[in-house]
Amino acid sequence: MNKKKWVYTVAAVLVALLLISLLMGDEETAARLPAMLISVVVGVGLVVAVIAAAYFFSNRHRNQEESFRASAEEVQGRVSKVERVRMVKSQSVFSVGDEMYMLRAEYDFNGKHYTKARRSYFGEPPYKTGDAIKIYVNPANPGECKILEEKDAVKA
Repeated sequence: MNKKKWVYTVAAVLVALLLISLLMGDEETAARLPAMLISVVVGVGLVVAVIAAAYFFSNRHRNQEESFRASAEEVQGRVSKVERVRMVKSQSVFSVGDEMYMLRAEYDFNGKHYTKARRSYFGEPPYKTGDAIKIYVNPANPGECKILEEKDAVKA
């Protein structure tokens, strides 16, 4: 049995056991069962909605990057600076465990020098100052550029 079916089977058995124990319980528990089930359904619905929204926005961002990559011109740039960004240490559940870094790069396009290329990384980036790097430049507005993740790195 594949992993997904196994998880669904275990979840179905647990839900069935929960329902049986609730129905076999005392009358007060049985009377509260519809309200409890509604609460569970609403909770699961909210979790599914949050996951769906995260998936939607992640795909939207990826599609925007791919659209930019398709219309942009690839140029060879040079990493000019890799700096660690100070982050406030937080004990919050929402805090990021890794350090954040800002990579800055420069490039030449149509005889003009640009220094605006940058990308942030959670954790140390795979580049050092002076390394060559691909930069995607909007030919209609050469100041607009992106350092995009390589497609081979995305698949890995």
